[in-house]
Amino acid sequence: TTTTVTLCAPNRSKIYYQAAHLLRILEWTSGHENKLWISLERKLADSPLASLPWLSGTNATYRVAPHPTISATLRVWKSLQHTTPIAPWPSPLLPLYLPAFSRRLIQPDQAHIPHCLLATNLIDGDTFKPPEHIPLPLPHSFLTIFHHHRLTSYIRSLAPLSQFTCPLTQFEILAQRPHPPSHGISVLYDLLQNLTNPIPSYRAKWEEDLRMSFTDEEWNQISLLTTSCSTASKSQETAYKLLSRWYRPPKTLAIFDPNSNGACWKCKSPQADLLHMWWSCPQIQPYWRAVHDTICKVSSPPPDFTPAAMLLLHTTAEPSDYRRTLEIRLLNAPKAVLPRHWKSPNVPTIREWLQEVHNIQDIEELI
Repeated sequence: TTTTVTLCAPNRSKIYYQAAHLLRILEWTSGHENKLWISLERKLADSPLASLPWLSGTNATYRVAPHPTISATLRVWKSLQHTTPIAPWPSPLLPLYLPAFSRRLIQPDQAHIPHCLLATNLIDGDTFKPPEHIPLPLPHSFLTIFHHHRLTSYIRSLAPLSQFTCPLTQFEILAQRPHPPSHGISVLYDLLQNLTNPIPSYRAKWEEDLRMSFTDEEWNQISLLTTSCSTASKSQETAYKLLSRWYRPPKTLAIFDPNSNGACWKCKSPQADLLHMWWSCPQIQPYWRAVHDTICKVSSPPPDFTPAAMLLLHTTAEPSDYRRTLEIRLLNAPKAVLPRHWKSPNVPTIREWLQEVHNIQDIEELI
């Protein structure tokens, strides 16, 4: 009994701590001025507190002045978004009234209202509303039409429009209420306990890098294919290491070396992240293009020439059928070759790829 209490107590304390920070976010979004600490934090942050949680991961050019309590709350929120389904990214509550999102689209006297313009306000089904239906001031002026187009193009680049019209999560519903719930910490504590399907942190990082959102079904399929893509254990191990972001790119290693700018080992581009090292590096792109061209000759339909399809095995095919195809083996082989040249200026060759295909074939035939 003593052991159980000892093991469970820290977890309960952590959930209580997280619930306390979530309550702060709900109080930020309420916009009420009767709590003086909200006005004080808003002044110290020099940013609209109600918008900060929902803007994480966007290109919004807001600057939050360093503050111990505000920064702590945002860290807890970011951690929960990465590890639980508390709210999707991007959220339907994404606010769009900041200067980075075309502030000219709203009336000047509306600028102080939290969430006066949300992504959902611009969407009607599978398309965007025209400016006069939002409504916007001077909807037929050139500037309004220009900023409206700029804004809708950016929204479309974040995620499919259906992402912004999906049902709100329980926390998002609470965030839209004019007042935080009574006994707020208890309510949020129960909410956190009910989030029984934690989201792996690397899923959120992949979605951020690829600038796309996977549904739970798509992610489950990616995970299933990655963990059962081959009976050749080495090939499958590489696929899983890539999915879980086990490899450390120069950008990450530079954190431990103040003299490093995180330059790519092949093209010398600074701040080379994982996606750069595995896909977008100009030195590696010809390798992937040659692999894709070859697959196109033997597979119909071929995979999309995207990192989601080529690296993560994102496909519309049924996993049970896709696992038996030649295509998945042709995609596993180039991923198995790349780590051999991880910290080297050399790039993989097609000859190495074809040899790895034969190695995988030999192992699978033996097993």
